[in-house]
Amino acid sequence: TLTSYAYMFLILTISAAIAIRNSRSFQTAEDLSQRLEEKVAARTEQLQVAQTQTEQARQEIQTLAEFSRRIASQTDLQAVVREVAQYTVESMGMNRAFLLLVDTERQILKGSDGYSRSVTAEQAQFVQDVNIPLSVDLGTLYKTYQRRKTLHLPDLSRFPLNKMAPLDRKLVEIFELSAFIQIPLLANDEVCGILAIDPAGTGVTRSTLKSLEAFANQIAGAVQTARILEERDRERELAQRLQRETEGLNNLLKNIAPLKDIEAIMERVIEYVSETYDIHHYSLYNVDHDAGKIHFVAANLPEHISEENRELIRNTPIDITHPTGAFALAYRRNNRSVYFPRIRKNISEPQEKFVIEQYGMSNFLINPLSINNRIFAFLNFTRYKPEGLKRQQIQQLSILSDAIAGIIQTIHLLDDVEKAQKASDELLNNILPASIANELKAEGQVEPMWYDSVSVLFTDFVGFTRASTKMLPDELISELDGCFSQFDEVIKHNHMEKLKTIGDAYMCAAGLPAISTTHAIDACLTALELRAFMLQMAEVKQALGYAYWRIRIGIHSGPVTAGVIGKNKFAYDIWGDTVNTASRMESGGEPDRINISETTYELVKEFFECEYRGKINAKGKGEIDMYFLEKIRPEFSSDQEGHSPNQKFLKRIDQLRDPWQFAMESQSDSTSDHGEQSRVRQGW
Repeated sequence: TLTSYAYMFLILTISAAIAIRNSRSFQTAEDLSQRLEEKVAARTEQLQVAQTQTEQARQEIQTLAEFSRRIASQTDLQAVVREVAQYTVESMGMNRAFLLLVDTERQILKGSDGYSRSVTAEQAQFVQDVNIPLSVDLGTLYKTYQRRKTLHLPDLSRFPLNKMAPLDRKLVEIFELSAFIQIPLLANDEVCGILAIDPAGTGVTRSTLKSLEAFANQIAGAVQTARILEERDRERELAQRLQRETEGLNNLLKNIAPLKDIEAIMERVIEYVSETYDIHHYSLYNVDHDAGKIHFVAANLPEHISEENRELIRNTPIDITHPTGAFALAYRRNNRSVYFPRIRKNISEPQEKFVIEQYGMSNFLINPLSINNRIFAFLNFTRYKPEGLKRQQIQQLSILSDAIAGIIQTIHLLDDVEKAQKASDELLNNILPASIANELKAEGQVEPMWYDSVSVLFTDFVGFTRASTKMLPDELISELDGCFSQFDEVIKHNHMEKLKTIGDAYMCAAGLPAISTTHAIDACLTALELRAFMLQMAEVKQALGYAYWRIRIGIHSGPVTAGVIGKNKFAYDIWGDTVNTASRMESGGEPDRINISETTYELVKEFFECEYRGKINAKGKGEIDMYFLEKIRPEFSSDQEGHSPNQKFLKRIDQLRDPWQFAMESQSDSTSDHGEQSRVRQGW
């Protein structure tokens, strides 16, 4: 029986265990079923959310596409900009947005328009007034333009105001920004504008930022197209307006363009403005910026003004720094015309008050005449009728004034060119012989010339190098200039041509560029005069206890090649062994002496006394026969020292220069002189 109980207990235990196990399995199944239901519900919800998001995205894309199509059809740039800004705020949840356009031609960033949930007049005006060169001064806007990437500053409080660029600081202060987004608008791979966004308190997620960028990319082409269309329309309107104005001014400008006299020009101008605008008087004043004055140039003064008062108007300048002066106001406004529809009672600049009273004017227009944005004159038009000029008339008169400014400036430029040409010609004639200078100006070049026989003269000062070390630079230059200036005068009246100076050396030649048969005589006369001048200088300085220079002179005659070298700095020069030999004559001479070669001696011995020195060794030449030129022979000299030629000398020189002309003159003289014949010696 115990066994039976045990067996029964075992069966009950097993049954209970099986029941518990079955109960647990059933619970697990229920849990699994519940979990499955939850997962299905969650997935269903996710699908619904995804469908909703997809539908929202589709609607956003559709809305954006419709918006893009709408603004693409717009031709008004301002309307496009306004709609873009409004869409950014209302459809994309931003606080405010405005668009800045890039003017690539002028390289500036200029304000356009915007939209805001709340905006002040100051903020709106600020956006419209933005007109800043594309440079680092733009701060973050320039970085956005240059990098061509979106710039998002979510927390501006991290950036101290005093560390910001000026424009950034203004933006933060005026718009009270706490965050800022700048998105470049790229069209044809160029930045055509920047969409500036104030997200305010809205948290800008990465997704929102991408949506804004996608929006910017979508509308960039439309903005660029609208801008191009606006520029085209503006250019067309401008062309039409200019055409109308040009037709009115064309005849006038044709008539005054050839004129070179300002009063004659203004006479034609006043005829035109009198017929067109009922303006009968003008006055023209030059501006003296340094003195702060304007000076009378021309005017058609009213007939009722007395001659005395006319002189006062012409000779009294007007102060353009006066605080209440009309011209002072025009001067401060730089290149803008200033119109006074009524005469101001507070104009207190004395000369202006006097002029206004004398004219008896009712209203007047002051037009600045400027070149390169710098005023050089004022043109004043005066009316007597109380009816004022209209805006369009003022604009047309400003255009006319601009044309007059150009014509007057052209007159001044032509005058300057003429003066410059004259100065250039004078300078060229100082550098080159007149005939050579004329050839250079006419042909642009000078053909080299071969001369069979010329005389070359060199001078230098003995001990110059040592003496110059003891002199101040200005003293040295002054001394040399004094000597060489006198040398220039001497060679000029002796028919020689200065070639160059090198340090203390002076080089000149006779017989070129005009061929001369008396070149050696001219050179010797020059040498005697130069020596006499230096001896006189030495005598004066010695008497005063000053140091003085002694001169050494050398002359040689022979063939040379002459021509002009250089393109920017012209120089007339000569080349050949004759030049080298002349230099050796100078260096082989003695202080206060004139050393000449045998060739030169043979050409001048009839007129000058010379001392034979024998054969003297010359560097690179060997031994050369040399002579000291002493003086003019007594029969040819007008003084005992033999420095100055007499009439006989000069008559003989004339004979040598032109024997045939001399023969004819001599024949005429002999016929009138009781038939006595004059014998003509044939020259060399």
